[in-house]
Amino acid sequence: TKLNKSLLLLSQIDNKQKYGEDEICLNDLIHNYLDELSDFIGYKNIQVSIISNEQLLVRMDLLHASTLVSNLIRNAINHNIQDGQIEISVAKNQLLIANTGKSSPLDADAIFNRFHKDPGSTTGSGLGLAIAKAIAVLYKADLQYRFDSGRHIFLIIFQ
Repeated sequence: TKLNKSLLLLSQIDNKQKYGEDEICLNDLIHNYLDELSDFIGYKNIQVSIISNEQLLVRMDLLHASTLVSNLIRNAINHNIQDGQIEISVAKNQLLIANTGKSSPLDADAIFNRFHKDPGSTTGSGLGLAIAKAIAVLYKADLQYRFDSGRHIFLIIFQ
């Protein structure tokens, strides 16, 4: 069921279907998802730090904004290590989510492809980052990945 919903959402995004746009505060969505996922964060004993210099307000469909934030946070939790760290930095036009995890970079050319999974991974469908990228493209935002100082960093720059 989850796979079908994810594929349906990707199809809607590919067809540029939006259900309205509102001004959404991503800071609030981040805090809501961290609260919802606190059990998973606690289970892995992940330390989460939030640096919020400003409110990040975007004009998006609420479902798309929620999915974008949720997928990136879930990714940072699921692919983290025991006693790991997540840093979330929010600025006026950008959101950065960095996490500890695998000690080498991911394949930056493939991670946003549909059904791409890290070799040996048994979790997820391989659609979360593909959906996040598709949502970013739909709203003319730039979603980037890099690996720096042992951290996997996902940065979204909004126009």
